[in-house]
Amino acid sequence: MMLEVLRMIDTRHWGLAAGYLSASIACGLAAVFVSTKLVRSSRPFARRRPASSTAVSRLPGPLAAGAGRSAAERASHAYSGQ
Repeated sequence: MMLEVLRMIDTRHWGLAAGYLSASIACGLAAVFVSTKLVRSSRPFARRRPASSTAVSRLPGPLAAGAGRSAAERASHAYSGQ
Protein backbone atom coordinates (compact mmCIF):
# COMPACT_ATOMS: atom_id res chain seq x y z
CA MET A 1 0.00 0.00 0.00
CA MET A 2 2.71 2.45 0.91
CA LEU A 3 4.46 2.00 -2.43
CA GLU A 4 1.35 3.00 -4.37
CA VAL A 5 0.83 6.06 -2.17
CA LEU A 6 4.45 7.12 -2.61
CA ARG A 7 4.19 6.76 -6.38
CA MET A 8 1.04 8.90 -6.40
CA ILE A 9 2.79 11.55 -4.33
CA ASP A 10 5.86 11.47 -6.63
CA THR A 11 3.65 12.02 -9.66
CA ARG A 12 1.79 14.83 -7.83
CA HIS A 13 -1.56 13.10 -7.61
CA TRP A 14 -2.22 14.51 -4.13
CA GLY A 15 -5.97 13.95 -4.05
CA LEU A 16 -5.75 10.41 -5.32
CA ALA A 17 -3.04 9.59 -2.75
CA ALA A 18 -5.09 11.10 0.09
CA GLY A 19 -8.23 9.24 -1.00
CA TYR A 20 -6.40 5.94 -1.39
CA LEU A 21 -4.78 6.28 2.02
CA SER A 22 -8.06 7.30 3.71
CA ALA A 23 -9.99 4.48 2.09
CA SER A 24 -7.33 1.95 3.08
CA ILE A 25 -7.39 3.04 6.72
CA ALA A 26 -11.21 3.13 6.83
CA CYS A 27 -11.49 -0.36 5.31
CA GLY A 28 -8.90 -1.72 7.74
CA LEU A 29 -10.74 -0.31 10.75
CA ALA A 30 -14.06 -1.62 9.40
CA ALA A 31 -12.54 -5.09 8.98
CA VAL A 32 -11.31 -5.06 12.60
CA PHE A 33 -14.72 -3.89 13.83
CA VAL A 34 -16.63 -6.56 11.87
CA SER A 35 -14.26 -9.36 12.86
CA THR A 36 -14.49 -8.36 16.53
CA LYS A 37 -18.28 -8.42 16.37
CA LEU A 38 -18.24 -11.83 14.66
CA VAL A 39 -15.91 -13.34 17.26
CA ARG A 40 -17.92 -11.97 20.15
CA SER A 41 -21.20 -13.19 18.69
CA SER A 42 -19.82 -16.68 18.07
CA ARG A 43 -19.11 -17.13 21.79
CA PRO A 44 -22.57 -16.73 23.31
CA PHE A 45 -21.73 -18.70 26.44
CA ALA A 46 -18.49 -16.92 27.25
CA ARG A 47 -18.31 -16.31 30.95
CA ARG A 48 -18.29 -12.68 31.91
CA ARG A 49 -17.42 -11.49 35.38
CA PRO A 50 -20.45 -10.09 37.17
CA ALA A 51 -20.26 -6.62 38.59
CA SER A 52 -19.69 -6.83 42.29
CA SER A 53 -20.08 -4.40 45.12
CA THR A 54 -16.70 -5.39 46.54
CA ALA A 55 -14.91 -3.14 44.05
CA VAL A 56 -15.88 -0.14 46.19
CA SER A 57 -14.17 -1.62 49.22
CA ARG A 58 -10.87 -1.72 47.33
CA LEU A 59 -10.81 2.04 46.79
CA PRO A 60 -8.27 3.95 48.87
CA GLY A 61 -8.99 6.88 51.13
CA PRO A 62 -12.37 8.48 51.75
CA LEU A 63 -14.04 6.51 48.93
CA ALA A 64 -13.39 3.17 50.61
CA ALA A 65 -16.29 1.33 52.15
CA GLY A 66 -16.25 1.96 55.86
CA ALA A 67 -14.15 5.11 55.70
CA GLY A 68 -14.61 7.20 58.82
CA ARG A 69 -15.43 4.21 61.01
CA SER A 70 -13.32 2.69 63.69
CA ALA A 71 -11.72 -0.68 63.16
CA ALA A 72 -14.24 -2.30 65.51
CA GLU A 73 -17.17 -0.79 63.59
CA ARG A 74 -15.75 -1.99 60.29
CA ALA A 75 -15.20 -5.49 61.69
CA SER A 76 -18.73 -5.75 63.10
CA HIS A 77 -20.13 -4.45 59.80
CA ALA A 78 -18.17 -7.06 57.85
CA TYR A 79 -19.43 -9.92 60.03
CA SER A 80 -23.04 -8.76 60.09
CA GLY A 81 -23.38 -9.18 56.33
CA GLN A 82 -24.28 -5.55 55.64
